[in-house]
Amino acid sequence: MEGTIIPGLEIFDYYTEAINDRKKRCIGNIILESELNGKKTKIIGFENHGGQTFNIANPFGNVLLGNGNKFGDTQEGFFTSNVLATYLHGPLLAKNPELSDYIIKYCLDRKYKEDTFLEPLNDDFENKCREQLISSWNVG
Repeated sequence: MEGTIIPGLEIFDYYTEAINDRKKRCIGNIILESELNGKKTKIIGFENHGGQTFNIANPFGNVLLGNGNKFGDTQEGFFTSNVLATYLHGPLLAKNPELSDYIIKYCLDRKYKEDTFLEPLNDDFENKCREQLISSWNVG
């Protein structure tokens, strides 16, 4: 129903509003710079959303290309403790092996209550694909 407010669980302070023009959307490739385990990394993906999210205290990353949480925003997603929220979709984990490793390690550390060592995998192919995408999108 148009104009209806749908309350969330109110766990976090951020909120999303639909815009009146349903045809206007944030659509396209997106690159973020995010910090995972103290290391800055580029996260690549695709966004397709009309919702505009406000009041983000802890963004997932800074937008290098794309819109982020709202049209022309400099920040995207939400990231704190064990919650990662993002508008990025598509093969997000396949395109971002460092993010996949971060999530796997976080879950193992939490389950076993210790600093788990992940044997590095050969991500050469994935990283070459990432480099090609990033350079074709004119972001260094």
